[in-house]
Amino acid sequence: MSILSISGENGEKTVVIRPRRGDERLSILSCGFTAAQDTMHIQRKNSPLCVFQYITSGCGYVVVNGKTVRASAGDVIINHVGSDHEYWNDKNDPWSKIWLNVSGTLVTELLRIYQLGEVNIIKGVPQMEQVFFSCIDTLLGAADDVAGEAAIALHRIVYRLNKELLPPGAV
Repeated sequence: MSILSISGENGEKTVVIRPRRGDERLSILSCGFTAAQDTMHIQRKNSPLCVFQYITSGCGYVVVNGKTVRASAGDVIINHVGSDHEYWNDKNDPWSKIWLNVSGTLVTELLRIYQLGEVNIIKGVPQMEQVFFSCIDTLLGAADDVAGEAAIALHRIVYRLNKELLPPGAV
């Protein structure tokens, strides 16, 4: 894996990462920050990607396998590989978000192991903002070992999300 490009316009910053040939375990295809936009709308059928999104401000709507949920600042959205999903921002209060587009067997296994395989939205986890920003900063600074840093960054997100869902005192 290596960083292919970094771009930023209209308040959006995107990092595109070239997957390592022959390694299907993990590819963070792109990640970044999207500022509030009036017309953002994404729809995927049988998605080849797992998309992690942390909403930093505003709100929007997510449809996963036919169920619509409102997401707002402090929420994490997980759109799983193989899902039919759609999401768009609220035109009156558009969201800003941090996101990672991920594929590979590692992400599916991590989500399963950490009991997040059926979780699509985690409400009210403002402490995750720093975890998401830290992961993107890590990827930007990983000149020598982007693949290794990507695996650690993804694991950090999934681990922390699992901790947010467990009852206090659970192991």
